[in-house]
Amino acid sequence: MIIGPFFGHTQTRDQPGESGRPILNKGWRFVLALILLGLVPGCRSGNPITSEQATVKMQGQDPILLIHDVEDRGDGIRRALIGTLTYDQRSKCLRVETKAGTTVIPVWPKGTISIRREGQWRIGAASGFREGETLSAGGLPGDRDLLVHLPLPATCLPKDYDVFLIT
Repeated sequence: MIIGPFFGHTQTRDQPGESGRPILNKGWRFVLALILLGLVPGCRSGNPITSEQATVKMQGQDPILLIHDVEDRGDGIRRALIGTLTYDQRSKCLRVETKAGTTVIPVWPKGTISIRREGQWRIGAASGFREGETLSAGGLPGDRDLLVHLPLPATCLPKDYDVFLIT
């Protein structure tokens, strides 16, 4: 027996050998999956990390890495950052350009290093990220106040940007 056409209703199995318990229809399962993954804005807590909750330091000179001290608590409140890793030659800073046109300043976890070989650099291990490659990482949004105390070159931070703490 089916109750309701699509959204907002449950279905009951009425076939021999099935439990007869209510199940969510496909439309609600999809919405529930989006909520659980944090892909629906406003459905999860996730205020940006502030300077009261974390410290950011500069590391290296070319490229300049921004390093945070936030421990990944494994509590599931994470977001995804997906975009192209870019490098500003004037400021020596890294950025991530998303498909939505947002510029994001990545802040890397403690222990992240920059490796330079044959005129190219990589972030992380030998198979880490390079300029022009797609960066796909989990983490937390950060507040701009995390970066205001740093002596970053003026061109490092574009006029409009987001901060993201990779965990």
